[in-house]
Amino acid sequence: MYEEIWKDIAGYEGIYQVSSKGRIKSLARRIPLKDGRHRDVKDHILNQCSDKDGYLSVSLYKNCHRKNTKVHRIVAEAFILNQYHKPVVNHLNEIKNDNRKENLEWATVLENTRYGNGHLRLSKAVSQPVFVRDLNTGFKKIYSSALSASDEIGVSQGSISHALRTGHLAKGRYEVEAM
Repeated sequence: MYEEIWKDIAGYEGIYQVSSKGRIKSLARRIPLKDGRHRDVKDHILNQCSDKDGYLSVSLYKNCHRKNTKVHRIVAEAFILNQYHKPVVNHLNEIKNDNRKENLEWATVLENTRYGNGHLRLSKAVSQPVFVRDLNTGFKKIYSSALSASDEIGVSQGSISHALRTGHLAKGRYEVEAM
């Protein structure tokens, strides 16, 4: 489909290269060892590991120091112009391990969060069931989130979140607990 293009990785010129398809290559070279000997390394494609969030990373070595780096970031830095100095790399198809240059763009944190289904992923990640008891009426109910409890009982979501964090009553009468 697309031709695979290789470029040196900034700061690792002559040691590693990144491809437009998201592969990382260690270049052939002679590495000096601490005891004065040398070790010859052949060109080879590095194995990529998935982190706890599903992003691929590699370990890059230089002068006996290791640096773990996200592959999508290496690809973006090598192939995508970042003229507005945006800090985040967004996956256009929302597949975290698809690191082809065509699938990546620079974004702000807000743009990345709002992209595609980001708002659904974020709300699902931060929502948790809450138990609410009205001390005046004795009414009790479990809600799917602080937001749904807020909508039904007429107390701000901030007040409910504060009650969850501190153990204080929400609006002076609602006991709130995380489930």
